[in-house]
Amino acid sequence: MLQTGRRVLSVVAVAAMAAAGLIMTTGDGAAAGRGSRTVGWTQTGTGAQISQNGSTLVIVSAVTNSLDGDGAVVATVTLNGNSATDTAVRYQANGVGRFEETLTLGAPANGVIPYTGSGKCTGGTGVHKHEKCSYTFTGTENASTTVASFKITGTTTR
Repeated sequence: MLQTGRRVLSVVAVAAMAAAGLIMTTGDGAAAGRGSRTVGWTQTGTGAQISQNGSTLVIVSAVTNSLDGDGAVVATVTLNGNSATDTAVRYQANGVGRFEETLTLGAPANGVIPYTGSGKCTGGTGVHKHEKCSYTFTGTENASTTVASFKITGTTTR
């Protein structure tokens, strides 16, 4: 049961990380100042776990963001029971974004683990340097393949 629980949590963590890393949105580099505005956005993605050391997982994901287009995310997830925290880095043509997230894993059903969570921007380069964002996400992970799919909805100030 512990191994199945860890597998499910790792799947959920992968999906959450992918979602967080990929939901970073563009900004003009001056979110805190002159002429900034708040914009809503969505993001979808698919990812998978590539390594695990104890309760720490590394997850990579491909994402499509309604503001920033396509990108890739690398997330480091720390599991704690049915919850997790992570830091994620999203790579896109307009800059690199950094994120922090928390998530909760639901009860597995038919080999699929649902999860929900929230996150925020913590800096980056390019248009993400001064960006402020927050978001929520939902997703599922296939416990046997560790493939996760997610959808994110958020706002960004740039």
